[in-house]
Amino acid sequence: MWFDSAFDAFDCLKSSVPFSVVFILPFLMIISPVNGAQNFPVYRMNQFDFAGNTYGSRSTLVNMEARSISSTGLARKCVVAKLNEVTLSLYRHLVDQNIGALVILLPGHLDNLTVDEREQFMGIEKLVLLEETLIPVYFVIEDDEILEIYNRVKSSTASEKTPTATEALLQAISANGFQMNIHTPSSKKQDKYKTINLHGVLEGSGNADRLPTVLLVAHYDAMSGIPGLSYGADSNGSGAVALLELMRIFQRLFSSSNKPEYNIAFLLSGSAKLNYFGTKKWLEEMRESSKFPYLNQVESVICLDSIASQSSNLYIHISKPPKEGSANHQLIQHLKEAATEFGSSAEHIHKKIALAHSKLAWEHEQFAMSKMAGMTISSLENHKAPIRTSALDTRSSVTSQVLTQNIHVIGEAVARYIFSLSSNDSAKQVTVLDADLAVQRSMVKAWLDLLTSEPRAAQLLKPTSSLLISMEQAFQRYLQSVSRTTYTCDTRDPEFVLYDPVLDTMHVYSVKPAVFDLFLAVVIGAYLGVVYLLSLAYPSLASKIMNKTKKA
Repeated sequence: MWFDSAFDAFDCLKSSVPFSVVFILPFLMIISPVNGAQNFPVYRMNQFDFAGNTYGSRSTLVNMEARSISSTGLARKCVVAKLNEVTLSLYRHLVDQNIGALVILLPGHLDNLTVDEREQFMGIEKLVLLEETLIPVYFVIEDDEILEIYNRVKSSTASEKTPTATEALLQAISANGFQMNIHTPSSKKQDKYKTINLHGVLEGSGNADRLPTVLLVAHYDAMSGIPGLSYGADSNGSGAVALLELMRIFQRLFSSSNKPEYNIAFLLSGSAKLNYFGTKKWLEEMRESSKFPYLNQVESVICLDSIASQSSNLYIHISKPPKEGSANHQLIQHLKEAATEFGSSAEHIHKKIALAHSKLAWEHEQFAMSKMAGMTISSLENHKAPIRTSALDTRSSVTSQVLTQNIHVIGEAVARYIFSLSSNDSAKQVTVLDADLAVQRSMVKAWLDLLTSEPRAAQLLKPTSSLLISMEQAFQRYLQSVSRTTYTCDTRDPEFVLYDPVLDTMHVYSVKPAVFDLFLAVVIGAYLGVVYLLSLAYPSLASKIMNKTKKA
């Protein structure tokens, strides 16, 4: 009969396969405490060494359970929080609590932050750049998936406040948690990052080697507390754009029959955010070689830094008050006059070089230490402005209209100087850069868009970067004696040490809490006990069923 066949099959299965596996495997598959991983790109907090001191986040590895910022017992947990929840004081408190890691959610558009949120964010960035943090800190851009994880983590925190222990236990058993994983075991030194400088010249009328020279300088790299989001639209994308546009304008001016008896040299420097490393190495090389014969003829160095803020006012930063009649004095006067004519203002600010500090404030200070008179033109009144080293310095934070006007003011002042136009009332009516020599707003916008199309932290800029190639092509198109120089940091005693990774991937697993494992063990133990008792009673039970079947 079919009962006999069923029991024979049951006996065969029991003898050939561990009896419990037949029932347990499907059960475990249904209630498995781990679901598939979700992966998110994350941006690591900056990490670097400067002058033998360590700054930023020193850790990378994350393998711990997620908790919201309002949860209790955060030790060795990964705190997941929105930016508006992480105040500067709370950030310090979390670090002191010995949390395992911190993941901060950033809005999809940083420009939508409120004024308080911007100050809060820049405060954290400033802390990163001034202090060492032992825990891993990551930033992730909000999207629907990461927001769902955040909301579920936050709701699980709310369950910790249930009124009774029974409710808390049931909630803990039924809830899902999240395991956050970043598998990078440790950060790695970038011992041989390369710095690229571009320079060229427009030769004036006469013997160029003996002509007085004006050197225009800007740097193209950016820096913030988050290297992967360091777009530096104003600092110093705007300065680089101004240099490139002035190259085009003065090339046209020098191509005319009325060429001035002045050279204008251009330097686009790299790694300026690393204490103007590129500028320093360029000066050392030029002093030791004959690649730049005009160096001894430089009357003034004009550095362009952050000139596209919402205000069109300009500040002329100098390290030493210029003597009346000197090149710097005349240039400052021309700048003030040109700014007034274009409806803005320019004022000079004197700040001595702080030799006691290892880090320079402005780029012209690097030249001043080589006994070259210079200035830095900026829209920022103070070199400590947080926006200079912030991920909030994005493309939408600057306008091509303001940048265009400031380029025109600077170009007009330099043109009046090299053509020796006096600073009397009649000269104020003369406009050198008009018609074909005017600043083209479309060119300014195009360069600004290109420079802010990718992050420009020194760790990320490679010698083969398409951005560097484009800027080098512009140098070759407009200038003479163009040179591209590459420098590698001194690995024996580097002033700056940078670290990877800048970008990473976070794997998020949906898991049951530890109490669920205990509950599951109890359930499986009880289940196996029942199965074992049934297996012991199987012969007598089978016999009774067969007897009843025969009688029927």
